[in-house]
Amino acid sequence: MTMPDTVQLLCLPYAGAGASVYGPWSALAGDALEVVPLQLPGRERLIDEDPYRSVPEAVEGLLGQVRERARGRVALFGHSLGAVLAYELAHRLAAEDGVELVRLFVSGSPEPARGRAARATGLSDDDFLARVGEFAGYHHPALDDPEMREMIL
Repeated sequence: MTMPDTVQLLCLPYAGAGASVYGPWSALAGDALEVVPLQLPGRERLIDEDPYRSVPEAVEGLLGQVRERARGRVALFGHSLGAVLAYELAHRLAAEDGVELVRLFVSGSPEPARGRAARATGLSDDDFLARVGEFAGYHHPALDDPEMREMIL
């Protein structure tokens, strides 16, 4: 149960990640912060659902989760793709009744007016994974397993 002074931190994962990436944050948050990971379709428990194909579609879908789960004071955090979604979602939340957006935290993404110069769309699988690795700054070991790689792609 959220206490009146508690801020809910709505967390948006990076491309390819699920909401569980933020699970450990709850133990570190303390009493003044409730970590609320938002799940994107096509990942983890929503693996059978079609993933979003555009940022506007994703923001619209995420608004449903936010309306179900958020109340009172909220902050948003997103990393990489999650940063883009958090930024766009912040604009929508500013107009929502019953939700007070107190902060927006983003990482791993250029400022909105500048955008990314490099893109990951329209590439071969190998080039796509290399580009995503550039964006992320690391290579996930799951991509070395052929079955996992195919499922992830």
